[in-house]
Amino acid sequence: MKKLRVLALLTMAGLCSVGYAQPTALSQYAQPQLSFGLAGVVLPQYDGADRYRVIPFPTFRWVAKGGYSIQTSGLGVEANISPWRGFTFGPIVRYRFGRGDKSNPIIQELTPVKAAIEGGGYASVAMPINEAKGRFVALRSSYLHDMNGSYNGYLVQMGVNYIQLITQKVYLVIGPGTNYASQNFMDTFFGISPADSLTSGLPPYAAKAGFKDANMSAILNYQFAKKWSVAFFNAYARLVGSAGNSPVVKTAGSRNQFYTAVMVSYRVY
Repeated sequence: MKKLRVLALLTMAGLCSVGYAQPTALSQYAQPQLSFGLAGVVLPQYDGADRYRVIPFPTFRWVAKGGYSIQTSGLGVEANISPWRGFTFGPIVRYRFGRGDKSNPIIQELTPVKAAIEGGGYASVAMPINEAKGRFVALRSSYLHDMNGSYNGYLVQMGVNYIQLITQKVYLVIGPGTNYASQNFMDTFFGISPADSLTSGLPPYAAKAGFKDANMSAILNYQFAKKWSVAFFNAYARLVGSAGNSPVVKTAGSRNQFYTAVMVSYRVY
């Protein structure tokens, strides 16, 4: 039962991660289940923005016998096709907001970046620290590639999480992560062409491939009824490298990126 409850927390982590790597490698610990939920998510309007958007987001998770599963993850869907306990991998499809802000006069003068549909895969492994006390550590990495010509590049996400079953109804997941982005990704979101420099007043800037951010996230889940639970997610990311040094961020945005979400879910079985 403890293993199943820890998995429920990891599920919430994946649902609310808004693009950050979160572990789901305890899928093989779970019994078949089906759950639905609704999340309220607050996140930056685009990478490097100093303004935020609030969106509602429906969630679901289905786990079959053997731990095979499909679930919402961030602003997308992922599936586990691994037959091995403690190790998961599978495909991901995810949505990424583009760059455009009519309320920011500088960003308004830059070439808009359309929203991206990303596809790729992930792998995650969970290892018990003290299984009897509900303590685990989980490692995860994912690869996402632009599929609709938004930025014509890729993003590699990496993270490590500590998982703690605090009580029979309260769980915690916390850990650091980072994102490595290709040159096309960085230049699309953080570069400034000569033409954009003329219209916006920002200096020309060529962003290079590299680590985009360093982040820390935490999820607290509370099962308040037999089939109902609520999860609270908070994350902070600091833009670094070419992303953090871009005038798009330093002059017209912010290096500090905050994410928060609240999700209520109902388990059908």
